[in-house]
Amino acid sequence: LKKQADLMLDDMGLTTSAAVNMFFRRIIATGQLPFTPQVNDQTRLAIQNVNNGVNLSQRFETVDELLENLNS
Repeated sequence: LKKQADLMLDDMGLTTSAAVNMFFRRIIATGQLPFTPQVNDQTRLAIQNVNNGVNLSQRFETVDELLENLNS
């Protein structure tokens, strides 16, 4: 992934470091990502299921409760 991005950025005359710097500065200046993340249908359904408590194996109220279950 990084190699592909490096090649594309090089074609644009940018280093990876410069591009990341530009990305971070834009986030700081605007307080948001410089693009709208896209979610596919499968991810959208998974998010809806979690928000609605559907198809979950178990629900935990606290992180400690989750960790206790994982360590048992």
